[in-house]
Amino acid sequence: QLPERVVEALAPAAGATVADIGSGTGYFARRFADAVGPEGTVYAADVEPRMAQYVRRRADEDGQRNLVPVLASFDDPRLPNGELDLVFICNTWHHIQDRVDYARRLAADLAVGGRVAIVDLLPGELPVGPPPEHKLSVEEVTAELRQAGFRLAAKHDFLPYQYVLVFTAPARSIEIQLASGSENERRAREQLERNLQAHALEPWLFTRKVRIDETERIPHSHPVLTLTGPEDGDAVQLAVFVHEQLHWYVMRDQKRLGKTIAAFRELFPDVPSGRAGARDEQSTYLHLVVCDLELQAMTRLVGEERARAVIEGWEHYTWIYDQVLGNPEVRKVNERFGMLVP
Repeated sequence: QLPERVVEALAPAAGATVADIGSGTGYFARRFADAVGPEGTVYAADVEPRMAQYVRRRADEDGQRNLVPVLASFDDPRLPNGELDLVFICNTWHHIQDRVDYARRLAADLAVGGRVAIVDLLPGELPVGPPPEHKLSVEEVTAELRQAGFRLAAKHDFLPYQYVLVFTAPARSIEIQLASGSENERRAREQLERNLQAHALEPWLFTRKVRIDETERIPHSHPVLTLTGPEDGDAVQLAVFVHEQLHWYVMRDQKRLGKTIAAFRELFPDVPSGRAGARDEQSTYLHLVVCDLELQAMTRLVGEERARAVIEGWEHYTWIYDQVLGNPEVRKVNERFGMLVP
């Protein structure tokens, strides 16, 4: 089944939360546990108690404290709601009854930007697996997930007898509030709606409430993500919006963020604040994380050349963006602690 190749293709981030449904002996779950590292968690869910017991015993023997067996039921994987970055289902989907309802249940278990990966056997006669009448085609699985609101994001064909389908979660609505309803605020809302329509932003939506207030001096992320008005170009607003969303992302794991900032303190013992940096030293270190994530996300959304052009035009955080754009050590630190865009 080329398990290492499968895990590599799905690429769960360090510190991610993964569920393997129908995990059996933990064949894939153990490999996912290695991939996400000690800061991550892998739930090995199976309806067979003996399998859960075996996974627990094997995890103890191997010292994989981040591998958690879960005794599932046939219609409920019994996973934590809203926390999963990746749900992996191998050679199991065709066994599930009421698959569309099951997929809807999975959607509720996913974190923002979460994915569902289904690996199952190709139709027709094969030297392995169940008889053809028990199999599901790519088209059938895709139709079931679409009915539950998912979108097919990727399809891999490197396995000899199986397909690999990766789905992204159903889009959730964004609530946009205008402080006064002024013309400027309405134009900013229209610009944001264009960006939401034009770009697949679901992986970078970490808060669903947005306020537009032209009286605010600068955009900010907390307590409510706030934009100040229309920007000079949709790509500029896109970068601002993604930047503020990423503040919500990094705050989800304070322990990992703290380790990353500590590493940046070692790399840059003295940092500026004010126009070249952020409002204070701690915020400058924080923005070495957030601004690099902004570059990563914008590169995916509009391409590297356009992303760099937008960021090079900023007149704030100038020292920070100089480091992000020109110093490869910044990305190395963020990669070391799993500070990568989903």
